[in-house]
Amino acid sequence: MTLNKDDKLRNMEKRRGSMPFPMNLPNLHRRSMPVDDRDLRATMPQTGQTDELSNLLRCTSYSPKEQHRGSCASDSSDSVISTGSESESPLYKVVLLGEHGVGKSSLARVFGGVDDAGHDCDHRDEAGNTYDRSIFVDEEESSIVLYDIWEQDNSQWLKEQCMRMGDAYIIVYSVTDKSSFEKASELRIQLRRARQSENIPIILVGNKSDLVRSREVSADEGSACAVVFDCKFIETSASLHHNVHDLFEGIVRQIRLRKDSKEENARRMANCRRRESIGKKAKRFLGRMVARKNKKMAFRQKSKDHTHLEKGLMADRGATTMLIITLILMTLYTFAPCSWANVKIGVPENYDGIFPWYLAKLHSLPGNYSDLVVAGDDEGIFGVDAQFLYALKPLDREKRPSYSLQVSFRTSEHRQSFTIEVCVIDKNDNVPTFIEESMRGSVQLGLLKGIPFMQVEALDRDDRNTAHAELRFSLMEQTPRIPSSQMFFIGSITGEVSLTEEGASTLDPEMCGRYKLSVMVKDMAGKANAFFTTGIVTVEVTGNTWASPDPVRLQENLPGPYPIPISQVKWSGSQAEYSLEGEFPEMLFTISREGVIYLNAPLDRETQDQFQISIVVERPDGREIAKPVELRVMVGDANDNRPTFPEAQYHTVVKELAARGTEILTVQAADNDDPKTDNVRIFYRLVGQIPESPRALFRVDRDSGVISVQADSMEGTAPQYTLTITAEDAKEAVMMSLAGLNSSCTVVVTVQDENNNPPVFSQHEYGPFHISEDAPVGTTVTAVLAGDADVRGGDSWKVDYRLESGNEEEVFTLVTDKQTNEVSLILSKVLDFERESEYILVLSAQNPVALVRGRYGPASTATVSIYVDDVNEGPILSQSHYEVTVREGEEPGRVIATIRGYDPDSHPIRYSLQGDTKKYFSIGKYSGELKTVQALDREENSTYTMEVIAVDGRNSSLSASTLVTVHILDVNDNSPVLVGDYSWKYLCTPRWEDQALVLASRDSDGPQHGGRLNFSLRSDATVRRNWKLTPINVLSKQKSPLVYTVPFTISDSSSPPRSTFINLPVTVCPCNVRGNCKMAAKQLQGMPTIQSAVGILLGTFAVIGTILIVVFVRLSYQSPKRPSKTSQERVPLNISI
Repeated sequence: MTLNKDDKLRNMEKRRGSMPFPMNLPNLHRRSMPVDDRDLRATMPQTGQTDELSNLLRCTSYSPKEQHRGSCASDSSDSVISTGSESESPLYKVVLLGEHGVGKSSLARVFGGVDDAGHDCDHRDEAGNTYDRSIFVDEEESSIVLYDIWEQDNSQWLKEQCMRMGDAYIIVYSVTDKSSFEKASELRIQLRRARQSENIPIILVGNKSDLVRSREVSADEGSACAVVFDCKFIETSASLHHNVHDLFEGIVRQIRLRKDSKEENARRMANCRRRESIGKKAKRFLGRMVARKNKKMAFRQKSKDHTHLEKGLMADRGATTMLIITLILMTLYTFAPCSWANVKIGVPENYDGIFPWYLAKLHSLPGNYSDLVVAGDDEGIFGVDAQFLYALKPLDREKRPSYSLQVSFRTSEHRQSFTIEVCVIDKNDNVPTFIEESMRGSVQLGLLKGIPFMQVEALDRDDRNTAHAELRFSLMEQTPRIPSSQMFFIGSITGEVSLTEEGASTLDPEMCGRYKLSVMVKDMAGKANAFFTTGIVTVEVTGNTWASPDPVRLQENLPGPYPIPISQVKWSGSQAEYSLEGEFPEMLFTISREGVIYLNAPLDRETQDQFQISIVVERPDGREIAKPVELRVMVGDANDNRPTFPEAQYHTVVKELAARGTEILTVQAADNDDPKTDNVRIFYRLVGQIPESPRALFRVDRDSGVISVQADSMEGTAPQYTLTITAEDAKEAVMMSLAGLNSSCTVVVTVQDENNNPPVFSQHEYGPFHISEDAPVGTTVTAVLAGDADVRGGDSWKVDYRLESGNEEEVFTLVTDKQTNEVSLILSKVLDFERESEYILVLSAQNPVALVRGRYGPASTATVSIYVDDVNEGPILSQSHYEVTVREGEEPGRVIATIRGYDPDSHPIRYSLQGDTKKYFSIGKYSGELKTVQALDREENSTYTMEVIAVDGRNSSLSASTLVTVHILDVNDNSPVLVGDYSWKYLCTPRWEDQALVLASRDSDGPQHGGRLNFSLRSDATVRRNWKLTPINVLSKQKSPLVYTVPFTISDSSSPPRSTFINLPVTVCPCNVRGNCKMAAKQLQGMPTIQSAVGILLGTFAVIGTILIVVFVRLSYQSPKRPSKTSQERVPLNISI
């Protein structure tokens, strides 16, 4: 920002920035003001430091064209350049902290819109200013009071007040000064101590990021420090305005996160995500593209000199290309609201400060321009002075929201121009008004709660896109307050008037037919400082035709044409739409916009006899207006259903002796028509009979469907009849002999036979029949038949036969063939001519069921005669097996058994033995006496088995046989003996204990006599002293030495016992450690003596010596003369001897 050409302004030491942010940061600004002492007094205790406070506020700034005060200090708390209107946005106090020379004041001036070039104070970074500005963050306005007073006075009191007064803090350090970074850490610790219990937003700022070559603190160190101190971090460049706007937007967001509710913050985040601009999306996208394609993406700015900056940009053409694309997109987005504008600025309306009002510096002008002219301003509001665009009077957005100015200038080459688009920023300077002066509406009975019946509309001339035109409605008062004071409700945003729950339930036009409502409308979304207007709404209460229509009765199967209107409803209030609900097929019933209900298809009473239809009335937006009403549709019956039988065919039985009128079956048909009408009355007819003759056997009752016998008797008729029964409805059609709706079924009638005929034999006597007495059991003697005139196969036709007499011993049995009723006489026992030679049997025949008519007579009885023929029979033995017991050693010739037999024909019997190969036994030829031929020994054979054959004395081919088993009883005729060789066994000495000989013995007799053997020593004191016998028959030695003879006796357990005396030699010897007996070696028989052995050895040596002498002598005579050495070498080796 440059100085005004007015000489008065040249003497000013400092000034405040009143120029807004560039339009690529769309925010509303206010001019900055000096530090207000009331801000500090509000934070300081009531002490005597008031005089000191005025000395702290030095070198305050002011706007251009401000009247000269003659001093750089200000003792007044009022600013010459006050905003002129009360702030509607939240006010946040932000304090800058940091070491001297880090750029705090530069950041503050950038925030306040004050350019560095126009300051005439001694030090450009001199502190002591306060900047008040309104900015838009996330489409919401916020006011920031930025305090740059940390170095205004070095007193400890001021620094303590700075630590306490801020809503947020910005701690600044220089990336080129390591000590300032360390001081920033100390300031964070001091701030934590001063505000321990408060969660204060803090942002750590690394300024002068453009001085790359002088950097001493890396971005990673700053980020790590922010993590340690739990605060946010950002790097800025006040000279390039880099990240300055993001810094102050971030501090506003941090304050909001801590001060506002969670719901409000969530709403902001959702709106931010939903409304993110195209420019931001393009910037983020291109940023990612540059990062991926260029490893040297970061700006390498060597100094604040723009010449060096341009050289740095040319170092990487890829990064430059992507950057230019990004800037073009951002510029197009920023200037999009004002087409083809080169520059766009936003200016608040109703400015009431000093004029001319400097709006913006024209940075687009070259250094050698001249003849600067502004065109397009018909009202003469705007002008240009020293590259600054100014206004001579306030702007009114409602009168004109924007101005398009053409700025032209001349250069050395030719004349150029560009466009400046001035957008007037709205302020809340208009009061909302109701569109209608007299607001009237009507509410109908039955309207549901929350359904609007009218809408109150208001208008605000302020910008509709801001909160200035955001209207809110409220209901102030209701007159009269009957039957309740809260009958109505108005939507705060829409202005729609509706009934409350209490109003919907108690609204009554007879009690109160008119209400007056006092309504208020406010802008600024209803905030406390908003403009408002009130009005009166008159509401008339009217009746309603909305009610359930009368029930409708429709005949089924109507001929049409369709659709057919059947009823109508009407909502007498506002515009409404109707719909139908209920259990009926889709599109069967429909309703028009006028409320006419139509039937679109024929009805079927048998499918559904009535319908309950709910009629719903709704607003065009789908909200239900009133409770649904009900329409009842009843379906009338038409004779459109045939009577049907449950079954197509029935089966029944009638007895052949059934009397006339006997009921045999009842058939019933069903009709689906309405049971309350005559359409379901059914009549029955018999229309067919197979076989047809004889006729008139059956009849059916017309009304009940009962089938009965019409003939006098069913005897002699067919066994089965098939009847056809027809069921017809429609009484009129039947009476007039017309064909109504009918159906038929068949009834199969089976004539059941009854036992009215007894069985009859064809002849009275059968036989005589001859049968041999040796005929086997099961032989069929004869077969007879008793005929029955009843139906074949039935119980009345079947015959049960019985032998009434002549079969008392049950020699014969009867077997009946169920298929033919023929009975066979079967032999069940062996015949004996000698015992019974003739049988006279009386046979009777009866049915298994009782006779219905008549009785059994002589024809149902017959006599059967049977003669037995004699046959010669073989002998018969009394037993099939004989068991005989004989003692061994029995004397020969003794009779041990008698075999008895007889011959049925009294013929003599001859006996013989088979199987006695050793001829131990003999049998009497005619007596059958069995005798022993020689003595028997049980030890040789204990059992003998043989066969006895009895032969007919007159016919040798007839015989009988039986088995005879002879068992030999044991006798004690054997003495026990010792088993085994004990000569090689020995007992060791001097050890006596745990040594024994186990003796084994046996007895050839059976267990009765030789089962247990007893051992006993001889009754000699010496023997009993040296030896003993244990119960297990073990012999042990009590003393030593060598071979001993032990006398003892072995006896069996028979009575009287048999015994054996034994002298047992027992060897006793010393033993080695292995338990082997050490015994002196004895000279073996045939072994040579020592003398003979020496003689044999000497003789052997003499023979060998003689042979050797003979061999050497012979060699000496055969050896030739010794050859010389030379010849000896030539002679081959002689290997023979």
